[in-house]
Amino acid sequence: MNKTDFESDFNSGTPWAIMPERLHDAMKISFGFGKDEKKAQANEERYTLAGSVAVIPISGPIMRGKSFDGWFMSWTGHDSLVESLTAADEDPQVSAIVLSIDSPGGVASGTDRVAAAVAGMKKPVVAWSDGYMASAAYWIGSAADKVMLGNTGEAGSIGVVMCHYDFSEADRIEGIKRTYLTAGSKKAYGNSAEPLSTEARAEFQTGLDYIHKLFVSDVATHRGKPEADIWPVANGGLFIGAQAVEAGLADDIGSFDDAVRLALSLADSKTNSTGERIMKIESIAQLEAEHPDLIKQIREQAAASVDTAPARSDGALAERDRILGLAAVQFGPDAAAKFTAIVSSGVSVEQMQAIAALNPPKAEAAPVNKEAEALAAQKQEMLAALQASGAQNPGAGANSSTPGTEEEKFEANQELKTEFGTFARYQAFLQAEKAGKVKILRRKEG
Repeated sequence: MNKTDFESDFNSGTPWAIMPERLHDAMKISFGFGKDEKKAQANEERYTLAGSVAVIPISGPIMRGKSFDGWFMSWTGHDSLVESLTAADEDPQVSAIVLSIDSPGGVASGTDRVAAAVAGMKKPVVAWSDGYMASAAYWIGSAADKVMLGNTGEAGSIGVVMCHYDFSEADRIEGIKRTYLTAGSKKAYGNSAEPLSTEARAEFQTGLDYIHKLFVSDVATHRGKPEADIWPVANGGLFIGAQAVEAGLADDIGSFDDAVRLALSLADSKTNSTGERIMKIESIAQLEAEHPDLIKQIREQAAASVDTAPARSDGALAERDRILGLAAVQFGPDAAAKFTAIVSSGVSVEQMQAIAALNPPKAEAAPVNKEAEALAAQKQEMLAALQASGAQNPGAGANSSTPGTEEEKFEANQELKTEFGTFARYQAFLQAEKAGKVKILRRKEG
């Protein structure tokens, strides 16, 4: 390998999510080694079918762009992989997807986009490997609904790596002196004509740490675990078979056929009784973007189904209590009690108006004169005594007043009529008075 092969825009400083021992091969691909344009051909076969399960291979280093199959080397491209996933998800003959993975990983940039595409599939996805599901390959595989490994399959390598080449000593031996002219203090960081400076190392390390955090965050989200559970296994190490299951990086151990059966069972669980496929929705934002009319309908139905009666009832009771309290203050407790009874009965205003019309209020009684009452009672007792003595016509006699004249006086005097009731009683009183059987203590003037 010639050192000049690493001078293209400092590609040697590219961060990789790949097994370190495979980094050199991946870098060779990145710089164009191993391509035989006459014998190589693009991998246009997006997936194969195992029954109704689409099998999408992810093999070799994972690179940006399209996948490539060559006689010397091949790799899986981001764009081709997303296209395969989309085609399988839209194929009516496909019920589920299996990612058959044997990859050490690849370039870090863009891998999160592919993982998001896997997570966004409407059909169930199973990631399976009996080789390597490492680094970028695990980043993508972790987004599947289930992760399955063969007994010796390896998963993990959650980390980021970068390689810097220093050819300064080789240049010195060959008598070559390279000088870089830059605009921007960091533009030539990591160039191969000089050892890696402390400043450049710190800059690259910051970038690696940032990508590492993104990697861990995505894996935690895809696996449904807190990040605190992922960090202990995010040290770049690989886990074999059951070790990966114990570490929480895989769900089960099984063969390729087991992975296909698992995918079919997931498809069955996502199909309702009418045979319709259930949508895989990860968030409200996704549902709004893909089905705005459905979101509108859900919101309208939710608003219509809200029972506001309890709130209205509570408000009405509070207002009733306030009004009754004001009535008690203004009209007194007795009137308030009567008013409360009327309100509690549930009678309407119209009903109360009808009741009032049928029962007009009685005229106020005249003030009670206790002295007059006592006198009237005495008169009634005397009249009863006279009648009991055998007098058939009290008040009749030679010396009695002329009946016509006395009767006219009686009829003309409203007070006498009110006091005695009938003229006969009045005559009996006059007779008793004349006989000295009653005594008037005080006669009303006028």
